[in-house]
Amino acid sequence: MFKNNLLKMFTIDVNMKTIGKNINTKALFNKKDYKTSILRFNLSMDNKPLNISDCKVTTRILTGNKEKVEIESKILDAENGVVIVGLNKRALECIGENWVELLVQYNEQKLYSPKMYYIVSNDIYS
Repeated sequence: MFKNNLLKMFTIDVNMKTIGKNINTKALFNKKDYKTSILRFNLSMDNKPLNISDCKVTTRILTGNKEKVEIESKILDAENGVVIVGLNKRALECIGENWVELLVQYNEQKLYSPKMYYIVSNDIYS
């Protein structure tokens, strides 16, 4: 059970055709923000919501220390391309910029998002 008012959620609009441009999510998390760090993505293509019905969406993270982390995303609204991911301890352990991309899969089809980044900071005792 979670207390919704304790969640730190950042919403990012992602045009899936904008490959080659890095997106600053403006998300800033504390290294110890366990089970409260949420990224919400609104996926679009050609200025329309991307229908991801029957798709699987995986969040792929490359931390600042080059560790690879994969987290299965939760689809909130498939017809409107709304996806959320809760960052785990591994995704929050590296201070600084951490890179993220989404992989949308339908059978053998794969669609990658542009590269995005979020920032992790230390707590005062670290």
